[in-house]
Amino acid sequence: MGGTPSHPDAHLARVVRDVPASGGWLHRVVLGGGLLLAIGLLTGAGLTLALVDLADEPTASGPALQALNAFNENFYIPFVGGMGLMLLGAGLATVSPLPRWLALAAVVIGVLIFIPWVGFFAFTAAGLWVAVTSVLLTRRPEDGTPIARETAGTARR
Repeated sequence: MGGTPSHPDAHLARVVRDVPASGGWLHRVVLGGGLLLAIGLLTGAGLTLALVDLADEPTASGPALQALNAFNENFYIPFVGGMGLMLLGAGLATVSPLPRWLALAAVVIGVLIFIPWVGFFAFTAAGLWVAVTSVLLTRRPEDGTPIARETAGTARR
């Protein structure tokens, strides 16, 4: 492993921690948001598994399954809160390791994710942001230097 964190969110938090302009606390916001998101996803998966498992049990009553289903359907706050915190923390601090447009997109998506009716679409865009950021962080040089900001006209051939 070579000292590289195994959790992608921990890696993003380490990258944010290494940015001089982050103030020393934004990496904790990124890590906390990622942990809240992960715990929420695991809890939601556990609730769904419980519903699937109890569906054909004769001891499970209809009202109990309805209550569990209602709880499961409305258990989205950890997803929204965790993703929003992670994006806001990464966007506010990530000025050098990632392209500026990606940091700006993180802040915009991080704010929009907390607005009702828009949050669903922002959460979908957040998934795309995570995918793009993962690729860019994977391509980042080993010495931790920022990713080169090349335009189409200045790219090396």
